[in-house]
Amino acid sequence: MAATPAKAQKVSLEAGPMFANENDTAQDDSYCGLLGIAKYQVPLLKGFFRQESEVKGTVLAEVFDAGDYYADAETGYYLRFELTAKFLSFLTSSRRAKRRKVRS
Repeated sequence: MAATPAKAQKVSLEAGPMFANENDTAQDDSYCGLLGIAKYQVPLLKGFFRQESEVKGTVLAEVFDAGDYYADAETGYYLRFELTAKFLSFLTSSRRAKRRKVRS
């Protein structure tokens, strides 16, 4: 499931069961657990270096609730922050348009 709460922002949520290919543990069960993922993407800066430059931020959170497949069934957490910067693109939109006209 994904949503756009504001312009250029994205929120996505995923959840589902995880299964192993084989029942190869003493617990004799292939259910590994439940995995939940939440991701939030937001633009932070735009046009600071050139018109096409931008900085984006992403927050990713995961929760894994282990099932009967594992002997020590504990809940695991994962959190990641990411910054991505783009300073310039090699072909600006005007150059792309000129290139298309030349090829036609």
